[in-house]
Amino acid sequence: MARNIGTALGVAMLGQVFLDQVERTLADRLRFLPAHQVALVRAAAEQFLVRGAGASQRIAGQAIVQGFANVMLAAAILCGLALVAVCCMRTSADKDAALQHDTVDQQRAFSARID
Repeated sequence: MARNIGTALGVAMLGQVFLDQVERTLADRLRFLPAHQVALVRAAAEQFLVRGAGASQRIAGQAIVQGFANVMLAAAILCGLALVAVCCMRTSADKDAALQHDTVDQQRAFSARID
């Protein structure tokens, strides 16, 4: 169950990064077009499709590539954070294991003194 939640959360976060980049890029660069054409280009770009005429098609393609690059950057940052978390968990697990071994050794020593 936790794997499904993590996957869904990751897809949602990275999808939002892509959509935010595409929306910001297209809003800035397609000011010269009428609103209905901007909406068509934006809707297509959000689905990784390059539609439009002339310059708007090139701008949409650039927005898609920039959005994808931002998704890859965000994924790399998340992987780095996950690596740090795993290293910290491994260290605390090792400490817990060493503490358990010490406790077992103390219990054995105590039971040997009693015998």
